[in-house]
Amino acid sequence: HRLLLRKDIIGFCLRGVEGVLSRFAKALITSSPAFIENYFTPLSRVRLPITLIENKVIDAGLDELQDHENEMVNTSPPWIIGWFGVIRCRKSLDMLIKLVKASQGRVEVVIRGKPALDQLDGFYQLVSDTKGLRFLGAYSNPHDLEKIYSDVHFTWAIDKYEEGLNSSWLLPNRIYEGGTFGAVPIAQEQVETGRFIRALGIGVTIVEPEEQSLKRFFDELTEEHYRAMRDAALAVPRSTWVYTAKDCAAFVDGLRAI
Repeated sequence: HRLLLRKDIIGFCLRGVEGVLSRFAKALITSSPAFIENYFTPLSRVRLPITLIENKVIDAGLDELQDHENEMVNTSPPWIIGWFGVIRCRKSLDMLIKLVKASQGRVEVVIRGKPALDQLDGFYQLVSDTKGLRFLGAYSNPHDLEKIYSDVHFTWAIDKYEEGLNSSWLLPNRIYEGGTFGAVPIAQEQVETGRFIRALGIGVTIVEPEEQSLKRFFDELTEEHYRAMRDAALAVPRSTWVYTAKDCAAFVDGLRAI
């Protein structure tokens, strides 16, 4: 929580409480290495063995994966960006609206999930007023994942809700969901998500000034370039994105051993 990151007396006291309460625990589970590097090691008073459990898709409930190279989405404009999950980043919404309007029909955005209306004032009206921007409601995880990600070219993996803090350190669910089905991720270059996809050799990382960087990418995008990006995404080992039943059993066994 952002309050734990404050450098004043409030943050100091809350981290103290966290440290005291952690004495009743035996292990710490977190979902991104950047949380360890930027919070648990330098700031937190929690001193526990750490286990990294990423926000991967659990394959229980997933249908047997198809050969997605034979089921590719249309590899020509309009390029469709999927923004799925908890929708709460106002800066992302504004950036995507500007992109769609400037693209003159070359880029569309599909939003699915749960919008945080306290953060996105006028969300439904903005969607209604923006041609090429659609909100298609909630979806079921994992049962709907293949359909919704197979309908888009790109996964929007940018989150500025807590810019410079949690949003810079997290590895969001949508990275793993989209990766499972070959959607090409879009992330900021300087945050953990950007570093993650660069290490895998996939995706699009945008730089400052971000709006211009994003527009330039889509202005210059060709069908051949997109197909190469999708092929690279599909070549990533499935274990990068998915936890199997065996993985889950090993995790539970590890908890029992603590």
